[in-house]
Amino acid sequence: MSEKQIPEIRALEVSAAERMLFPELWRHEPWAHTSSNVPYQIAPNDTVGEATRKQARAAFLNGDGEEPALTFPQLDRNELAIGLTRFDDMLSRLQVRPNEQPLLFEAISRKHAELSRHRYVLDAMEATDPQERDTYRGYAEQLSVELFGDVDPAVLNGMLLNLKEQAGAYDNDYARELVEMLPATDETAAIPEQQLMTEETIEKLRPLILEYFHPALEIADTIPGGELEHEQSVELLQRMLDAMGFEGAKAVLTTGGAMEAVGLQLRLGRNRSKLSKETFRTAVLHELTHMSGSWHGRQQKDGLLAVGLPGILAFEEGKSVGIEQIMRGAASKIRGEQYYIALGLQRGSLDGHKHSFRETFEVMWRRALVQDGNFSDEAVTKARAAAYRTVMRTRRGLAADARDISYYMGNSKASAWFNSLAELPEDRAAELLQLTLTTKADPTKTEHLDYLEQHDKQWQEALKKH
Repeated sequence: MSEKQIPEIRALEVSAAERMLFPELWRHEPWAHTSSNVPYQIAPNDTVGEATRKQARAAFLNGDGEEPALTFPQLDRNELAIGLTRFDDMLSRLQVRPNEQPLLFEAISRKHAELSRHRYVLDAMEATDPQERDTYRGYAEQLSVELFGDVDPAVLNGMLLNLKEQAGAYDNDYARELVEMLPATDETAAIPEQQLMTEETIEKLRPLILEYFHPALEIADTIPGGELEHEQSVELLQRMLDAMGFEGAKAVLTTGGAMEAVGLQLRLGRNRSKLSKETFRTAVLHELTHMSGSWHGRQQKDGLLAVGLPGILAFEEGKSVGIEQIMRGAASKIRGEQYYIALGLQRGSLDGHKHSFRETFEVMWRRALVQDGNFSDEAVTKARAAAYRTVMRTRRGLAADARDISYYMGNSKASAWFNSLAELPEDRAAELLQLTLTTKADPTKTEHLDYLEQHDKQWQEALKKH
């Protein structure tokens, strides 16, 4: 009996009762709770890894190399192989009745693709031949695009038309260099309209957001003016988590420069800029929105809802950005344009030329200067640092990664949803908003609403009223 035949035979032997246990197995699957970006980060409190990453960054910023010399200590080939074998087995068993649990099948398939991308990144890192390395990176890039979506050339064309117009307003060498570096654009093409939240939506939904996050905002209101030291911020973040009733959630100070909710941890990087009272009322609520979905999800009886329905990243990010914009009182533009442009350049979405790390970086820091209208030496230093972060986030593992265009696509999707929510009676809007804040699902997807109606009594009652 060949090894290739074994999954098929097992699939025929598995019973319906065994298949129904798979959602619970998925609840306890470690990879199911590991976002695709995490293996490319430095592990919390890995000071050696952080120092190595800083050295690579400095060498790139101060040199002319095509890409930074990065390593990814959290990528382990053996762990990936074990995970992929486990997912192969589960998928083969579920294939006996492919329509029985389609969302679970999709969730496992997507995670299988994520791990396969990680493996291709390792293959590229170990390749000695440049052509072989690029081939593996191409495989990793394609899987990422299949998972998270691709750049729309028409949207990218519109973004670059706007950018060229902005740059043309400045009599400055950096602005002129930017225009020369950008791909050719169709000057006659219409610029796609952005879907933003309306002022009426923000005005109507803001009281509902204030009510839901009231326990946390009470603590934020006690914060004095000025910036806080990180240790003080972590204490306040923990108090906010406790006030929201997120038992077991922890605020921790970690390596890096980000603030992010990862599972039941709210991580604040030591290298992040200091937090202020305004940050606690806006950016922190962005992360508390993620935490709310994660914490309440883990209380679900259904294993798939405990992890989150598949394909929710765009709406999740859009929802969190929307909450932040509602708290700021304005939604002036769709967030995440920098990631969209950076990925579009690396994909060669307009002219077929796939920009390298260095080429993308050189465009993006000049773009940042034009966006701010500031070309001072200090502004250049700041722009180069920001551009490096942007390219890192769209080239994880040194292969193009589409994950973060979810900010742009999701912000537009969630804005439309918020606008439709605001048209409902206030009690109805409040009910659906609370359910959405406590569920890891995308209410704009029919298949997600169908699943919620079958597996969540609160959603079932709410959808009956709609």
